[in-house]
Amino acid sequence: MILCVVRRYLGISPTEWDSLGWDYQQMYLDHLDADEEIPFHIDTPTPGESSGDVGPATRENVDIGASVLDLNAMRADLEEARKRRRGGPD
Repeated sequence: MILCVVRRYLGISPTEWDSLGWDYQQMYLDHLDADEEIPFHIDTPTPGESSGDVGPATRENVDIGASVLDLNAMRADLEEARKRRRGGPD
């Protein structure tokens, strides 16, 4: 998950990421975590929380622009085009 995020938002390859020191990796992750525009979050433990609950997590309820794409309309257009190519009824 982390490699996907740093590749997409920072343009860092897995090899480049591995060559960075821990302090630089942590700095980049902290900045990604702080940016509300990026659907990425690292949970940190609170006192009494098990260590198994710590690690990368994705943000929920983030606007991913789904309203821009009307999949039903696209599907209907494709079906209509397919019917026209086959000479079927309109």
